[in-house]
Amino acid sequence: MIGADTCGARLVLSLDVPTDLGPPGIVTYVPGQLPAWTGAAYALFEALAGWPLSSGVDGLACAGNPGLIPSTLKVNKAVIPGNLQLAWTASCSQGAGNYGIYEGTIGTWYSHTQIDCADAGADLTEEITPAAGNRYYLVVPHNVCGEGSYGQRTGGIERPVGAAVCAGPQIVTSCP
Repeated sequence: MIGADTCGARLVLSLDVPTDLGPPGIVTYVPGQLPAWTGAAYALFEALAGWPLSSGVDGLACAGNPGLIPSTLKVNKAVIPGNLQLAWTASCSQGAGNYGIYEGTIGTWYSHTQIDCADAGADLTEEITPAAGNRYYLVVPHNVCGEGSYGQRTGGIERPVGAAVCAGPQIVTSCP
């Protein structure tokens, strides 16, 4: 569950994974379907046509698709010796509210974990202190509803989420 709110006497839920709810009668609800507890059973409150979208229920509104970062991450020496300056271009989507920086170990692919969850100054650059060893970096757009793409590997397969994330769940859809 990623959100809950009341609408009248009903408790409305927002789910990030398919979830079985019941009894009486077990029904599987999927992301984009908003189930509501009526006091006696769960029933469909609203089926959203294009998840993620705003549900119109306070507390469940989503600011849109955070999108992805075009592959333009640049790494430069920073002002402080030993630090790095990362610079990137904006997400392809208006839904990105911020950006998280992830660091992983080269050779141990998909070991990335968040090291900074906010683009201070909203200038699409951040100065970081790298960990020891050979490292790789990812910049991931996010908003209040979740993260966008971590990028794709060969064959168009999405990279998995980090070990520790800035925002979850991952929202991966095409940009407008």
